[in-house]
Amino acid sequence: MLQFSANNAPIAKPDECDQLLGSITGIDVSGGVPPYKFIWTDATGNTVGNEKDLINVGKGTYSLIVTDATTCAIPLPYSGSVDNQEYSPDAPVLNDQRICLPGKVGLSVLNKTTGMYNLYADATSTTPLQTSNTGNFEVLITETSDYYISYSIGSCESPRTKTHIEVVLVDVKFSNTITPNGDGINDYWKIEGLEKFPGTLVQIFNRYGKRVFESKEYATPFSGQFNGWLLPSGVYYYIINLNTPCKLLSGNLTLIR
Repeated sequence: MLQFSANNAPIAKPDECDQLLGSITGIDVSGGVPPYKFIWTDATGNTVGNEKDLINVGKGTYSLIVTDATTCAIPLPYSGSVDNQEYSPDAPVLNDQRICLPGKVGLSVLNKTTGMYNLYADATSTTPLQTSNTGNFEVLITETSDYYISYSIGSCESPRTKTHIEVVLVDVKFSNTITPNGDGINDYWKIEGLEKFPGTLVQIFNRYGKRVFESKEYATPFSGQFNGWLLPSGVYYYIINLNTPCKLLSGNLTLIR
């Protein structure tokens, strides 16, 4: 007579993150006339295995019918369940970057492992911009931007890591004209974004190459004066050293009185 062994209880191993890693093992049959035939079915009645051990299955309830070599043997039934375990994987690690000009930038995860990486435009997007199983992405950067990258394995997804890409020569903004006439409008040369670059040096020269202004960190903005004297209207030339590997910023500055 067919029977399950009382010495070995079946072991149900849960799936992880819906990767079909679940199993039911430890089935031990005795009696009857070997060889035994095993038929595993899922809750819908579909056959999912024909071996003694049921492996590579997801969450669900599974039934087993065991028969022996005789045609008159009574089938031996068994039913067991497999659960699914969810967990939060470690978040990716990336470095922030600083580039001089807009262009394509490579993003690379430092703590790579087997799985899928997802690139998002923000912290709450549900659809990734790109996916990669290598942890490497390439994005076109036109302005200083933040991107978010997560790691997923099966249905489990990590927290998102923000990576910051700063475009140096886009973040620094200024006009090319000042009108220091005391009306409170454009009376000094306003340069935005220099606070991001410690050690900045701003220099201004007249058309003869004489330096008429210099300021570290641009603590005192240029207001059209040199040693207390009002500089005449005309075209001047500036050099801005951002103290970065990027090229110097240079060009013309028109002073109008």
